[in-house]
Amino acid sequence: MLNRLSVALLMLAGSFVTAEPPAPTPALAPAPAVRADPAREEAFKQLPPAPTGFSWLPFKNAAVLRPTGWFDATLASTDTIPMHVVAISPEAFSKDHPFETGLTLQILENPGKRGNLDAFKAVLAYLRPFAAAHKNPGEVLVFDQQMRGEVQLTFFRYRDAPAGKKPVIVHKYIMASQRFDSLHIFTFESPEASWEENWKTFGTPILKMPVVFLNMPVSAN
Repeated sequence: MLNRLSVALLMLAGSFVTAEPPAPTPALAPAPAVRADPAREEAFKQLPPAPTGFSWLPFKNAAVLRPTGWFDATLASTDTIPMHVVAISPEAFSKDHPFETGLTLQILENPGKRGNLDAFKAVLAYLRPFAAAHKNPGEVLVFDQQMRGEVQLTFFRYRDAPAGKKPVIVHKYIMASQRFDSLHIFTFESPEASWEENWKTFGTPILKMPVVFLNMPVSAN
C-alpha cells in the first residue's frame, strides 16, 4: 500500500554500534578544515550492500541510496533551527535551477532545544503550509502516521499543479524522534506524467532503505 512503505531503520544501538564518538584529539599543524570522525567513518562502513545500480551517499548522521549517474548537492542552514540539506537528481541542478525529478533529505537538528517545539509537533508545523496549499479534492493523496518503537513515521503525498506549471507528485517521508530531538525529512518528487515509472524505479528503492543513526551527532566534531 502507498501509505505502508517498508522502511529499514538502522540506528546506532544494540549490537550494531554502541561506542559514542571519541573526544577530539589535538590536530597536527596544519589542521585540516574538517577533521575525520573515526566513529562516523566506522558506522558508515557497516552499511548493507547497495542494490545494483545504486551506491550509498552518507550525509551527516544519515545515508541514502543514490542511483548511478545522479548528481548531488548539499546546503547547510544557519536558521534558528539548523537544517542540513542534501539533494540528488538525474538532472544537473542548482538553487536557481531546481530539478524536476529527485530526492531531498532535510535534517532538522534540535527543534526542541532551539525552537521550543518537540519533534512530533515540529512535524505538524513543517507540514502545515503544504497541507494549507493543497486543500482541493484529490490534491492530498496520502497522509498517515505510525509509531515504530520510539520513532514516529509520517507519510504525506500530494499533487502539486500551480497554474501554468507542470503537475508534479511529491512524497514526503518524515522520521521524528523526541528522544534524540531530530527530524529527518525525505522528499521524492517527479512530474505527474512520469511519476509511476520514477516512483517504481527510483523512489521506492531509495525510500525502502533510508539509514539514520539516531544517536550519532548530526555534525561531525
